[in-house]
Amino acid sequence: MSPFFTNELKGLADAKRNRKIVELAQSQFEVSRPFYIFSDDGKSIIMNPKWMLYFYENQTVLRSFISWNWLDYMQRRNPSVPNLQLKLFPPSVRNSLNNQTTYWNRIIEKEKLSCIFSGRPIMSEDLSIDHFLPWSFVAHDQLWNLIPVSRSINSSKSNNLPDLERYFDKFVDMQFRGLQIYKKNPGKVSWNRIVEPYVADLRLKPEDLMDRGKLKMGLRNTIEPLSCLAVAQGFYEGWVYG
Repeated sequence: MSPFFTNELKGLADAKRNRKIVELAQSQFEVSRPFYIFSDDGKSIIMNPKWMLYFYENQTVLRSFISWNWLDYMQRRNPSVPNLQLKLFPPSVRNSLNNQTTYWNRIIEKEKLSCIFSGRPIMSEDLSIDHFLPWSFVAHDQLWNLIPVSRSINSSKSNNLPDLERYFDKFVDMQFRGLQIYKKNPGKVSWNRIVEPYVADLRLKPEDLMDRGKLKMGLRNTIEPLSCLAVAQGFYEGWVYG
């Protein structure tokens, strides 16, 4: 509320400003008309009735202004957190994985695949799409982070980070084989749309996706740093099936 008391606060040390603002708001509530004053116990605020109609009529704009500045503040202080806006303002409904499920179903139709965690065959009737790095951390559904598993394994893995030493190479193999099969047997989703997130996020060329070594390097350079960040933020690492 300092803009209401610019002259009174001029030259005042930072350590004294907050207390002074509280005092000024109380004494000039009807004169300078600040937004609010504090209650006597300091546990609540009393809004100035002169501002209530303005807040009511402009609440949509004000909420957007507050949200934008909060996001900007948090992003500057958490520069390494991916998709911070989805963590601060999570969607009420998660995006559908229909296209991703169709993609992997198309691959399973052409070749039998085994789960990288359990080693068991993946069946279409029990197919679930797993976020290798948990959605609650990456907050996206990019195909390069998704693999087919059984429903029970997806539920068991939950928001944990898989053991990279044990599963990363198998994950790369699954991704590589899926891309190979789909390029030869494309479905409703065009090949160009399939490769788009790989090219944009992994910084690869479309032709690199047919080279296992280059695909592995792109996935490693993306997944390993993200996994370290997730651990630093409290996600459990080293999940192993069974």
